[in-house]
Amino acid sequence: MSYLLYRLQNIHSFGDLVGALFALAMLAFAVWMIIDCMQNGREYYWFWIIMMSGGLGAFIYFYMYHWNGSLIDSLPWSGFIERRKIKELKSRIHFFDKAAHHEELGDIYLRLGKLAEAEKSYRAALERDATSFDAGVSLGYVLLAQNRADEAWTYLRPAYAARPDYHEDELLWQCARCQMARGEFDESKSLYEYFLTRHSYYAAQVEFAQLLVKMGEREKAMELLHEISDDLQNSPRYVQRREGKWGRQARRILRELSAVK
Repeated sequence: MSYLLYRLQNIHSFGDLVGALFALAMLAFAVWMIIDCMQNGREYYWFWIIMMSGGLGAFIYFYMYHWNGSLIDSLPWSGFIERRKIKELKSRIHFFDKAAHHEELGDIYLRLGKLAEAEKSYRAALERDATSFDAGVSLGYVLLAQNRADEAWTYLRPAYAARPDYHEDELLWQCARCQMARGEFDESKSLYEYFLTRHSYYAAQVEFAQLLVKMGEREKAMELLHEISDDLQNSPRYVQRREGKWGRQARRILRELSAVK
């Protein structure tokens, strides 16, 4: 980091200017990675690695935690295609006003995390076609994401009864989440147990452990959390990069449970 600052302070020629600009870009990238490190609660030693390595540590950190594109997806230009598609869909809706266009618009808003806009679009789709199964399910997802579990359940419950394996069991998973949010722990537990017989997602396992804690089954929860942590530590590096946040969350919950006698 001190080398980068030195280059910025010593500009005497065009070559020095290019080097200074490069150093400035490196400094900005390092600061970006430090902020990301702090916001995501990474191990404290990453802060010193980034600070003391002259920028190299920032690239190592980026490779370890964001090479799969999770950070790249959050950059402003990454939504260019979606914004262009939104404009096209709004134009189609203006002239044709079809349920399918509203539903597709809702899907884009949901991907972008714009939940209020997604809800509005899905409701518009259902107003034009009340039989749209996909729009009803997606509206349930959006309502659940807005912590409106009771409203979400009015859409998810009939959908699950009709097509329990919809979208490769995504509906099943969301129903388990919804029932946990509604305080229907026994039914949520049954749904999670069934889901985990079909999939081994770390996210669902951590959520299930949190449910067990709510139900007072601390020992079973701790056993599952230890299993998640150990499994991730012995997984290939690319799996650790992709799923690392669930391992960290599992260890955090374990620390909290261990602190409570």
